[in-house]
Amino acid sequence: MPISEITAQMIETYIQGLSNGRPEKKTWNNARGILNHFFKWSLEENYISENPVEKVAKYKLNRSRGEAETLSLQ
Repeated sequence: MPISEITAQMIETYIQGLSNGRPEKKTWNNARGILNHFFKWSLEENYISENPVEKVAKYKLNRSRGEAETLSLQ
């Protein structure tokens, strides 16, 4: 299949198939990001006319990264 025929729905189906069909939001966003970089490159090289990943949902993560303990001189 030519890259120009890949749709947002196909990308969503692929990502949905990760992690035994139940990817977490972080996994979804990571896979989306990797594919987005590839399709941006494809767009710059004129292999495609639009980036289908732009139509794929991106999740907002509400996680606290926490804080690392500060080491003392002792």
